[in-house]
Amino acid sequence: MNFLILGATGYLGVRVMASLQEGNSIYVLYRKKNAISGQDITYVPKERYRELFSKVQIDWVINCAGVYQKESNENMMEGNLIYPLQIMDAALSYGVKNIMNINTALPANLNFYSFTKKEFGRFGNFYADSYNLNFYNLLVEMFYGPDEPKDRFFSAVADKLKQDSDVELTEGRQKRDIVHVDDVCQAVKLIMRSGWRGYHDVPVGTGEGRQVRELVEYMHKRMNSSSKLLFGAIPMRKNEPDSIADISLLKKLGYKVTYSWKSGLDKLIEGVER
Repeated sequence: MNFLILGATGYLGVRVMASLQEGNSIYVLYRKKNAISGQDITYVPKERYRELFSKVQIDWVINCAGVYQKESNENMMEGNLIYPLQIMDAALSYGVKNIMNINTALPANLNFYSFTKKEFGRFGNFYADSYNLNFYNLLVEMFYGPDEPKDRFFSAVADKLKQDSDVELTEGRQKRDIVHVDDVCQAVKLIMRSGWRGYHDVPVGTGEGRQVRELVEYMHKRMNSSSKLLFGAIPMRKNEPDSIADISLLKKLGYKVTYSWKSGLDKLIEGVER
């Protein structure tokens, strides 16, 4: 099959791409050549997506792109909504029938990032109903894994714990369902084989939630760190939710959680301690 992947140079995108590479052709839209790894795939400049659709029959468009809250509202609007909409509209005009969107499980009213990500999912629902498109909207919980960027939450905490530096945190009472990146990739492949038609919201996680405080305290103990955990030093965000996936749909497809929160964090910590 032919896959077009948006956001393929990001942490999750790289792993989704690698999980699909065997036996398939992968096409990547890129902005900067120096951001591209040396894998055996086809790279196409970001603005030449229509040319790609005209030359290659794409079977799946997978949107792994995410512009996060640290960026400007303008950049988030462009990266999370406008550009993916342009790609989806072009894909439809060239006969593409399957769109997979890696969305967030967080509520739309949490921040501008979650709002723009959710809006693209709503457009997907409209396109599926109006144009006979299959749109799979993956509501992914807080994902993590080995060798992730240092600015992601668990890697940033682990780095400070390793250095015995103080760690400023919220109260940490909010519950999170943390899911290993390998299990996200497992979900992607299972949904592709599902045969579902139309629009589908698919929660992706482990089905188990833990308070952020508990997760950080586990890492602190596991790393034998002398860091001070400064819970409450950072104010909680407005509308901060508990977020736990209902994975009953995925279980029907044979989904089995590979990493519990403890085994997954252990693996992440091992990488940091090397």
